[in-house]
Amino acid sequence: MASEQKVNDRSNAATVEFPTIEPLRFPEERARVAVVQEKLKQAGGMNGTQAIEWGKDRGILQPDQVVMAEFSPSYRCSESCDGCPDSLLLLMIAIERNLVPRLETRADLGIMNGRLDLLYGLGARHIMFIGGTIDGLAETPRIITHALDLGSDIRVSWFSDGIMQINENGERSNLYHRFIKQGWIQKVATHVSMDYPSDIRADRNTQLPVKKGRLEEFEKDGEYSRRFKSQFGAQYATRLIEDGVRRVVVNTTVSPHNIGQVLEIYHQVEGLQKYAISIGSPTEVLWTFSPWIWRPHQARGDSTKQSPASGGLQMADMDKVNEVFKFILDEEFHRIQAGLPRLLANSSGYTGLMANPKYRQITVDQAVPYGIGPEILQVDPDGTVQLDSMFAGPELFGPDAVSVHSTFGYRDREPRKEKNPFTAYQKPGKPWFANIITT
Repeated sequence: MASEQKVNDRSNAATVEFPTIEPLRFPEERARVAVVQEKLKQAGGMNGTQAIEWGKDRGILQPDQVVMAEFSPSYRCSESCDGCPDSLLLLMIAIERNLVPRLETRADLGIMNGRLDLLYGLGARHIMFIGGTIDGLAETPRIITHALDLGSDIRVSWFSDGIMQINENGERSNLYHRFIKQGWIQKVATHVSMDYPSDIRADRNTQLPVKKGRLEEFEKDGEYSRRFKSQFGAQYATRLIEDGVRRVVVNTTVSPHNIGQVLEIYHQVEGLQKYAISIGSPTEVLWTFSPWIWRPHQARGDSTKQSPASGGLQMADMDKVNEVFKFILDEEFHRIQAGLPRLLANSSGYTGLMANPKYRQITVDQAVPYGIGPEILQVDPDGTVQLDSMFAGPELFGPDAVSVHSTFGYRDREPRKEKNPFTAYQKPGKPWFANIITT
């Protein structure tokens, strides 16, 4: 297996050229980032742990600054959510055009475990394993187990769409049973997707969509992949609750396609939480959201075909956005005051941004700038460490830094009020509550 060679499916696939369907929303932001990227390219890029050394040498990586890390054993995915850089349809085009190899370059287990040791030494106390899709990788259980063994203060999450672990009849697959037998899945937080309401009910099985041939449906309908995943995600969450895992987090990406259904999704997750309580399950059930993101994608050079600004929330959506998130925010304040368990995992400031009509333009433009240093690191499949989930580091921090903007949900995972970039959007006169994903 390759170790330090930098071949990144995600960044190379993003260079696939499509007919431009709309111009860049903020071309000057992209132009400034491109200058920094060209400097990095001329210098040979940043492979391995070079970004970490770069950050240390410039005083950018300070003690206790790093909160968490996203860790990607693979970017390859069997699904094709429209606008996602890991889309299978996008990958197939990139492979056909020889932009990425047919076999993904991935570091071996020893190197990846070493990266986990490095992250822990830098202060990361929450590791989020993401893909692509990582359920079927032989090394996934071993890497996650290594993370769990880093220390008693570590918290581990992973993201699964549940498709490989739930059969079409709603029952647990052999892979699911294997993970339960191995024992690690009970100790982690499992994140699943519900971008659309689910037909699943906790007290009965429902026939799930047919897995075979779904790629044809993906090609015909850009939202079908998200609807498909939502059905499996809901059933998977139900099974995990029944088996008493530590935590289930339901994630919703908010866009013009589903904003009218977000409240229904929220209530369905509330139903899952009530189900857990009713059967005596120790599983903590949470819901988290993020708007569909295009601005940092455009800034780093992704095609406007895959990341169009028109795909994100628009002014025409904001009446509904404000109505929905004001209700959700008020509900969470009520839950906290009443001593009920949290359901909303996002912070009050992040939710306040979506709830307050005063911040409509910021929401639509995704106009929250990055801070002065990295709090969330990223490990790529080839073992390369970045100082951000989307950028190598120099684009955002240091002498050539560009003022890049984003409202991506991962930026809200900073639990410290004084460091969370969304504190400014806190509802006046109400107490702050933190994002609890890292807990």
